[in-house]
Amino acid sequence: SRLYRWGFLYNGWEECEKALTYLEKANQINPAFKGLAVELAFSYNCLGQYSKAVSVLQIALQQDPKDAYTNKELIYAQIRSGD
Repeated sequence: SRLYRWGFLYNGWEECEKALTYLEKANQINPAFKGLAVELAFSYNCLGQYSKAVSVLQIALQQDPKDAYTNKELIYAQIRSGD
C-alpha cells in the first residue's frame, strides 16, 4: 500500500515517470491491489505508452466492468492510440 500511495501522489503531481517506479513495484507484489491498475494506466497514458495502459485496463475491467475511472482511462488510451 505504501508503494501505491507514493505512485498515486507522484501521478497527482504529474511526475508520471517517478510514479511508475513505485507502481510497477507494487504491481509485482500484488497486482490485484484495489486502484493499482488504473494508477498504472494513468502513468502509462501520461507517458504516451497507450498500449500498456490498454492492456492493464482490460484486465482490470474483467474484475469490475462498471468502474467509471477505469473506463475513462481506457477510453482515453484507445483514443490517443488511434483505436
